[in-house]
Amino acid sequence: MLATGLSDRAVPDAAVLPRLLDDIVGPIRRLTTDGGYDTHEVYAAATAHGPRVLVPPRRDAVVSGDPALAERDARIETTAKIGRRRWRVTAGQHAQAGAESGVFRFKRVFGGRLRARGEPAQRNEGFTPCNALNRLTELGMPRSERVATA
Repeated sequence: MLATGLSDRAVPDAAVLPRLLDDIVGPIRRLTTDGGYDTHEVYAAATAHGPRVLVPPRRDAVVSGDPALAERDARIETTAKIGRRRWRVTAGQHAQAGAESGVFRFKRVFGGRLRARGEPAQRNEGFTPCNALNRLTELGMPRSERVATA
């Protein structure tokens, strides 16, 4: 996890994403999310940070004609031609399932809700498991080196 944040249930995830992108240090190559992030604010924030945006258009999405959303408009047209499922595979957007699995594991191991009452304590309760999960992932990742063959 590169950035974390807490928000109220009433706040949509797409509204929090621009702030999370600001917290990431270093380059972002790709932003892969689900259709709930198909908003102008997400595209504007992503454009400012430079990643390739892989957000599936909503099923009722229409071409906007806005130059800032040209990539999204092209995605809508491509999805209409080849279908949603095929677009996900060809664009590499199916990898989003791996991120969702990570969130599932996080909730399964650490619980899906906060028990602390105060905001500072909730922040600590939310961030500490993120750091632990990052460390566990780092320990479990194989390190491989290329071996020359004769």
